[in-house]
Amino acid sequence: MINLKRATFLVRKYIEKLESDDGIELELLPEPICENEVAWAFEYQNAKFLRSGRFSDRLLGNGPIIVSRDTGQISEAGTAHPTEYYLELCRLGELG
Repeated sequence: MINLKRATFLVRKYIEKLESDDGIELELLPEPICENEVAWAFEYQNAKFLRSGRFSDRLLGNGPIIVSRDTGQISEAGTAHPTEYYLELCRLGELG
């Protein structure tokens, strides 16, 4: 079982890898956007967009990152459904 502080750390490390793969500075939003008893969902965005507010700087198609409270496993959620749907999949053991 991990706590929110550890989950946030794991997501930051995951985002650092995405940054190095894509060459875009990413920023984790400060709080989970959603949670249930088995996972947290975090959102990230292009740091340039967060500074400028210009739509042209915004990432599109990036779903939230889901972190299992039990194992710390990270899964990228999709964007076709609300975040709660992906958290429910995690609860059922069907995500990631």
